Amino acid sequence: VAVHCSPRYCPNPAPLRAMVSKALLLLAAIGIAGLADALRLEEGGLERPRRDKKKTQKKKTTLGEKWKNFWAEEEVETTTPAPTWNGLPIWYKDHVPLEYFNMSHMQRQDFFFRMERWHLETQEWEERQKCRSPREGEKVVYFIQHGDVPTKQDDAPLWDLGILQSQNVKYDPMMQKAILDPKHRPQVVMVGPARKTLQTAVVGFSDIFPEASWELETDIRGFGFVEGNLVPALGSSALFNMSSTPEFSKSATMLLSQYRDLPQNWDKDSKPHKDRWFDFTDNLLHRPEERFIVVTHAGMIKQANATKTHPGSINIRALLPDRSWRKLSPPQCWP
Repeated sequence: VAVHCSPRYCPNPAPLRAMVSKALLLLAAIGIAGLADALRLEEGGLERPRRDKKKTQKKKTTLGEKWKNFWAEEEVETTTPAPTWNGLPIWYKDHVPLEYFNMSHMQRQDFFFRMERWHLETQEWEERQKCRSPREGEKVVYFIQHGDVPTKQDDAPLWDLGILQSQNVKYDPMMQKAILDPKHRPQVVMVGPARKTLQTAVVGFSDIFPEASWELETDIRGFGFVEGNLVPALGSSALFNMSSTPEFSKSATMLLSQYRDLPQNWDKDSKPHKDRWFDFTDNLLHRPEERFIVVTHAGMIKQANATKTHPGSINIRALLPDRSWRKLSPPQCWP
């Protein structure tokens, strides 16, 4: 290979010749490999890829078939619709209250959410074929999160949605056995001192558990800058206003009396959140009652192994003698 260079600069031609030689050898090797494959193909050592005629060949239709298909009715694919009850999913049957037809749109949406959540939990234990029901020696606790509230208010009250959520608690299938079965009726309603928990408890349970013992429990108050910021004057005023309503009078009056008897500066209590939770748990274990309703905050409910909770929701747990908590299945599978 001739290498041309200028008079002023002429590189060493040896490396260039070596690169060109290697390139020529590589091209020769590729050519020989291709020739070998061609020879093997001619000798029958390799087969040419063939197209599948059945896949590529178009179906021929005769004129008679075209004429017949022209007059034939078009086939429509149909599926069997899911069973319904009065336009609702079938699992709503026997769980829709008479008041449903008078509910506002907002209240119905909350009711639908409760039904769907209950249905998902029902499917879970049916698929597992194992119902987690209360056992002897366990305390059954219905944890209720307070209803929805407006933001950026000290010791905030319930707003319209929160009141409707509180009213819907009695229609939740998770409460059905507690309301209808005497041996499962709660014996104590324990309420946190925040204004929203007081309102949730009184609005939600006054008319269905009038015989229960109503107790104010400061150990289940919220924590943090928002949940822990309480204004005693607002809580007392809310209970006083509800006590003047006939349907709320009994429960609100009992709570108001206890609220006014709280020690001075109780709202400034600096007991750590964990200590309050353990004191509350020990209190339940040492009580003679077996069934409780506890109206409190999401932060407290999650201490009982509840990962999902929202305003107005119900989480049923069993408290074991060793202070651990066990999730229970929807009550309709309980004995």
